[in-house]
Amino acid sequence: MFYLDPPYYQTAGYRYKVGIEDYQRLAEILAAIEGKFILTINDHEVMRDVFSGFRIDEVEVGYSISRKVEARRKFGELVIRNYG
Repeated sequence: MFYLDPPYYQTAGYRYKVGIEDYQRLAEILAAIEGKFILTINDHEVMRDVFSGFRIDEVEVGYSISRKVEARRKFGELVIRNYG
């Protein structure tokens, strides 16, 4: 079982720039692995397209680590996997 939590698409704060081609390459690699995987990523239409060959489930995740109360809210995420 592989668990992947890549940088979220089009979000700031990462040290390195991650482009759409990086996600596309990741999808290619995941299509070829022999094991099972779970990947979590922000819910973005582009990510839905890139990983459309896999099972995609939508979830809401609450973020509560911010010092500002107004920043503590729920966000849509995708749980992507190659099984069940």
